[in-house]
Amino acid sequence: MKQTAKKLIIKRLTRKLRVLLEKHKLTIIAVTGTVGKTSTKVAIAQVLEAGGYKVGYTEDSYNSDIGLPLSVFGLKVPDRLGDVRSWRAIFRKIDAQLINFPYDTLVLEVAEDDLALMKPFVELIQPSIGVITGVSLAHTVRMDDMGKILHDLKQLTLSIPKLICNADFSELESGFKPVATYATSKPGDVSIASTSRAKSGKLTAKLNIFGEEYEVKTQLVGRHSLSALLAASAVAHQLGMDSALIANTLATIGPVKGRMNLLPGVHESILIDDTYNAASPVGVFAALDTLAEMKGHKIAVLGNMNELGAKSEDAHRTVGAAAAKIADLIVVIGPDAEKYLAPAAIEAGMDRSHVKVFHTPYEAGHYLKKKVAKGDVVLVKGSQNKVFAEEVSRILLDPKLKPADVLVRQSDFWKRKKKRAFAQ
Repeated sequence: MKQTAKKLIIKRLTRKLRVLLEKHKLTIIAVTGTVGKTSTKVAIAQVLEAGGYKVGYTEDSYNSDIGLPLSVFGLKVPDRLGDVRSWRAIFRKIDAQLINFPYDTLVLEVAEDDLALMKPFVELIQPSIGVITGVSLAHTVRMDDMGKILHDLKQLTLSIPKLICNADFSELESGFKPVATYATSKPGDVSIASTSRAKSGKLTAKLNIFGEEYEVKTQLVGRHSLSALLAASAVAHQLGMDSALIANTLATIGPVKGRMNLLPGVHESILIDDTYNAASPVGVFAALDTLAEMKGHKIAVLGNMNELGAKSEDAHRTVGAAAAKIADLIVVIGPDAEKYLAPAAIEAGMDRSHVKVFHTPYEAGHYLKKKVAKGDVVLVKGSQNKVFAEEVSRILLDPKLKPADVLVRQSDFWKRKKKRAFAQ
């Protein structure tokens, strides 16, 4: 898409958004941070819906100059950004919503890695509540300075009157003045007293919600995934929702596609589909910790962690060494995973025959389809471009399920992109 045309579209979208905000009084919650934004956004929205709010949000990770305004109106970015006909249809739908907007509350995801772009947007929408999900070095080609990340988050949230922070990240303890905190591993206004895992793999958590304790049988498998539920509790409490209603609603919230989603696999195997992305070792370690707690023969499918720049070798080696202590079989996809992760796993004591290297997710998936057996647990995680680990999950998915219903990037647009990437 030519830059001039893109600028005109962004300008027009911004103008429409400004009209909406002038005509309708909306409660807006902005979610930012380097980890878990989409899952947190969706959890907040679903809890508020149970409280009677009419909530606008999207499960897509829309946090860009085009995606964010479209997410306000519940619309998707066209497959072809330069498609004039698609944009005409989009603006017709936006104009209809300006007359009769269906929501009183918006939960929006704000990118933390482009202050110049995002700060004017935050100042325009004027959120009443902001949530910082955490801070870590991610996509280190462009985000390898923790000081800059913290500085940008402070600037991004400066105009938000009520801030809620994830206290698991000690970096957020200074410089921010939250009205509430949440944490999975330490005290917070919303925190976890204890957890246990059911035979299904899903977690039951005893939660402390502003001094009241509730036992919640969650739909989640990853302990780190519980952060989204805690953030949602803190936001709902700020808006006056009853704690008992909050806790009851938490039990109904499942994972977002591609984020630690427990799915049935072929031959009665179990998939942990965490294929949306792998921006840093932090998320991979968390996924591996979950795999370690599961019963059965453990298989880790680990794709490249893209965009790590000079830190790529150390990151992949660290993950390889960690995976060797947990998995019975390691399958890797991508050049850095092959060059660094696989050798590190072998050096850490993994039998060479139990480390398999593939160049495409299709090869890896078809190899595993012949290997997996009843009770095997398969963790699938990797970056997006040139990895697309969700195709491993697609091949291993129980045929009773439709991939488009449970996996990321299954549209015709993504199918064409993957076909070009791997010449399939």
